[in-house]
Amino acid sequence: MAECEAEGISKNACYVAEQNRKASINSVKAVVKRYNASYYEISGNGYTASISLNADGVETASYTKAHSCTHGFMQVIQKNTKVSGSRPA
Repeated sequence: MAECEAEGISKNACYVAEQNRKASINSVKAVVKRYNASYYEISGNGYTASISLNADGVETASYTKAHSCTHGFMQVIQKNTKVSGSRPA
């Protein structure tokens, strides 16, 4: 978490990213790979989604289909949600 915050990412975005590393693509379990505090890739079901974070949350998100020319950008709609349970100070 400290590494994430040290790179200028908000505490809330860091907390959510660290706690929610479960993902699926088209209802199939996917693998989340963290490259650094602000870049993640999610791979599964023949697709890879790339997600870049900034201080406010998701900066960009794109996808690529394996062995295909299919690719594009995703529109991310972020909700202000309350995180239950204890949070690191």
